[in-house]
Amino acid sequence: MSMFYYFKPLYHSFEEAGMWAILTVVVAFEFTVGGTIAKGLNRGAATLVAAGLGVGAEYLGNACGNKGELIILGALVFLLASVATFTRFVPRVKRRYDYGVTIFILTFTLVAVSGARASQIWKMAYERLTTILIGGATCMVISLCIYPVWAGRDLHNLIATNIGKLATFLEGVGGQFCNSSADGEDKSYLQSHKTVLNSKANEEILVST
Repeated sequence: MSMFYYFKPLYHSFEEAGMWAILTVVVAFEFTVGGTIAKGLNRGAATLVAAGLGVGAEYLGNACGNKGELIILGALVFLLASVATFTRFVPRVKRRYDYGVTIFILTFTLVAVSGARASQIWKMAYERLTTILIGGATCMVISLCIYPVWAGRDLHNLIATNIGKLATFLEGVGGQFCNSSADGEDKSYLQSHKTVLNSKANEEILVST
């Protein structure tokens, strides 16, 4: 992504907006393929919606005059940012779309309060969206083509391992009740269920990606 600055044709096409492509790669690239795709889609969709609303808010503000513009933009920023912020408290939204909602708030606020003219707003929104899409697509291609890590496979292996540990635990407990005189027997199996319980967070992360 640094080629946006070192390759002149790219730099002249996007100029400083190329920084958004670099930032997208930094924040959207994940260890698993699913995580990278989810973050990339969240960022792209949130930027598209927020940029569109930001442009619309700027046009509406300009139509209301100088004084009306401040009131309209201030009200819209407060309203949409508040709704988006409290939406993050919904468990389902927070689990899957928290990153996208955060990007929506950031992008809409930057576009709406930039103070640029309507023509500049269109250029800003276009450049930001284009560079983010390029950065997100780069992350997805790399994660899919270069040693891809699939969360589904890791989840399958983790669940299989946990089932084996539970089987060992249950077998050991059953044997202990049937043969209560074996005091010197190895009882390390009694700790195996704890690792299964402690792996719940990892399973949830793998499921979400």
